[in-house]
Amino acid sequence: MKNNLIWLILIILMPVFSLANPDQSNNLFQNMNEHFYQAQEDTSISSSESNLQIHGYLTQSYARTTDYQIFGITDSGTADYRSAALQFRYSITSNDIFVVQFAHERIGRSHVNDVKDDVELDWIFFEHKFTPDTSIKLGKIQIPLGFYNEIRDVGTLLPFYRPPSVFYIEGGYSTETLNGVALSHTFFSEKDWNIDTSVYYGNWVGIRMYGELYFKEPVNDMFGINVWLNTPYEGTRLGASFSRYNAPPLGAPPNTEPVDWKMASFSAEAAYHQFSFKTEYIYAAETDNKYNAYYGLVTYKPTEKLAINLQAEIGKIDLNPPFIGTLKINWNKDYALGIDYFFTTQLVAKFEGHWNKGFAYDNLPMEYILFGKPLKSKYFILSLSVSF
Repeated sequence: MKNNLIWLILIILMPVFSLANPDQSNNLFQNMNEHFYQAQEDTSISSSESNLQIHGYLTQSYARTTDYQIFGITDSGTADYRSAALQFRYSITSNDIFVVQFAHERIGRSHVNDVKDDVELDWIFFEHKFTPDTSIKLGKIQIPLGFYNEIRDVGTLLPFYRPPSVFYIEGGYSTETLNGVALSHTFFSEKDWNIDTSVYYGNWVGIRMYGELYFKEPVNDMFGINVWLNTPYEGTRLGASFSRYNAPPLGAPPNTEPVDWKMASFSAEAAYHQFSFKTEYIYAAETDNKYNAYYGLVTYKPTEKLAINLQAEIGKIDLNPPFIGTLKINWNKDYALGIDYFFTTQLVAKFEGHWNKGFAYDNLPMEYILFGKPLKSKYFILSLSVSF
């Protein structure tokens, strides 16, 4: 019934799409958040008589692996692999907006599909600007984390099909939203060097993995701060995020008593002529276990139509099961080469190949993850992304 109501709302609003204006111009190496919100302003479906804007994002893919199933990708191939979102933004006043976004995702043969609805309420929040530099969001809001957490659905802005999985987790504790409040402020906004800050608090329901099982469990009392240092050098900035929250231990079975977690992450990006560089590191720990991961990305853009991406990502887990002692698990090591072709800034084709080693494969029993040898496989994804 819930899904039928959502689809009815979308169908009623479909005629507004005919007002679309596809013009947009961006620089690949601009600040990602500025790029995203500028794209929204330039390509929104709106009317001079209405304060409503509509934005849409779709990435449809075909994926195949050579050996073991990973991220829902099978050795027989799958086209049941896509991500989509439809967003409605209504400006109540020049300082007040209301945002609703619905999302749809299919991950091939992954059991994550079993715990997600076909269409889900992704965001719903109210934002008020006290000043041009200070604002507050209330509702189901995006968690300010890293380069990509707030634009996961915008395939035209992502160098690969998905952001690096060791940082922007697929499966265990994966989320991009928080039920709560976020207060943001920009310091020294009139200066070449300035600082964007966000402080947030709330809770969320994450998808957690235990061996072959995927299930939803709450994460409570999350408090965090996110900081960006913006520089006068185009495409160059530094970021850091710190948070604490209450959730079950790493690698624990369902319905385990939650414990206190602490998490920290660091981000850096730079651009030089036709090259851009990104790297991020994340560390999360509770009483007995910890997770740390990092990735590096190099993008070369020989023309406005073509981008070549090289990426390496590594994730490691330290587990301390009862009566066993510390187990150091090389969770995931992934090397990727991707080519993006920009028909326009709103229509992008991608081809990517991945070389993977580790335990981030689907349907592995917990006993194998603890005591088995890392698996190896290659997989590729061919995708087409569109946004308006």
